[in-house]
Amino acid sequence: MCKHLLNRLIIATFAGLILNRMKLLLTIGVTAAAMLLLCIRLLLQKNGHFSSEHISENKKMKENGIRCATAQDKETRQKNNHKINIKNL
Repeated sequence: MCKHLLNRLIIATFAGLILNRMKLLLTIGVTAAAMLLLCIRLLLQKNGHFSSEHISENKKMKENGIRCATAQDKETRQKNNHKINIKNL
């Protein structure tokens, strides 16, 4: 009986190893396919590079009046008339 349980344990262990390797190969395959598709996109594009993803350089964002949060924050801080002047305290 003990031998039977040991054989089942060994089979389960090898089955687990095979399943883990299959998952690894599937993950590598999906990643490779994604990279290949990105490369094909670069080759087929007119200028051969990705457009900028930064908000301030996006044409549609400019048309809608949406700007970079950092730039908006900087502008708001410069317009602040309620600053505390430490020298006068």
